[in-house]
Amino acid sequence: MRLLDRTRKGGGEIVGLLKTGSAYYATSAAVLEMVESIVKDKKRICPVPLICKANMATKICIWVLIKIGKNGVEKVFELALNDTEKAMLENSAEAVRGLMADIKL
Repeated sequence: MRLLDRTRKGGGEIVGLLKTGSAYYATSAAVLEMVESIVKDKKRICPVPLICKANMATKICIWVLIKIGKNGVEKVFELALNDTEKAMLENSAEAVRGLMADIKL
C-alpha cells in the first residue's frame, strides 16, 4: 500500500524537491534510459505510451512495457487482463473519448 501511495504522489514529490523546472525531469530521464539502451544494446524493459487496439473497440493510448535494444523496440509485453480489469480499462478509455469529444479533438 505504501508503494502504491508513493507512486501516486511521486510527481508531487519531484516538484517539491526541485521546485522549478521539474516538469521535464521524468520525461528526460525516460528518454535518456531508452537512448542508452539502444546505444549500448542493454535490452531494458521500459514503460512507454502506445496506441493500442488489443481487446478494445477503438484505439486508445495506454502505457505498456517494451524491451528496447540496438534494434529499437524488440518486444511489446501484453498484460493478461481479467474481465473486471478489461471492463475498467474500457471505462477509462470511454471517459477519455468523452473528454476528447467535449474539447473536439
